[in-house]
Amino acid sequence: MDHSGQLLSMDSIAREAGVSAPTIEKWLSILEGSFIIHFLEPDTGSHSRKPVKTPKLYFTDSGLLCHLLRIASKEELLLSRHKGAVIETFVIAEFLKHRVNSGKAPQLSFFRDKYGFEVPAIADWNHPFAMEIASRHAPDAKLAGNTRRYAGLRGNNEVRSAVFYLGDISMTINGTSYVSWKDWESFIS
Repeated sequence: MDHSGQLLSMDSIAREAGVSAPTIEKWLSILEGSFIIHFLEPDTGSHSRKPVKTPKLYFTDSGLLCHLLRIASKEELLLSRHKGAVIETFVIAEFLKHRVNSGKAPQLSFFRDKYGFEVPAIADWNHPFAMEIASRHAPDAKLAGNTRRYAGLRGNNEVRSAVFYLGDISMTINGTSYVSWKDWESFIS
């Protein structure tokens, strides 16, 4: 994924790096096998829209990501145009690590269609969850719009909606769980 949030193909990465697509695939497989990156697979189930089938690449260490982006302090992160991507990377990596370290399969994907509609994380844990990840400190009912819309696309009344954000208080707004950074771990346990 590039820094604007667009998914990149192996061919486009290869062109940027000046090497072949098979070489990029080998390099990425080494990074994935070393647990430096993780490919989050798309949810391509039967939806009424055309889903993107390209996986999203996440670093499993947000500190390494910040280093590569030359973000050296909390203040720089808060002012960075990459703030949202770094927070999303951190949350996804923490979900993955917590699930694997608990002896559970990650059961985590994402949804994005060809029109740009996206839900950053879809979890199939005790219940299916559609999750938004926000770098905001205040809850906003609008943040749950895509998660509720996704539940409608699935036509499944069991899909729950959650927003993970940087605020200090967890709460429920219009049936959506707004999970404070302080409570992320207890949510995924």
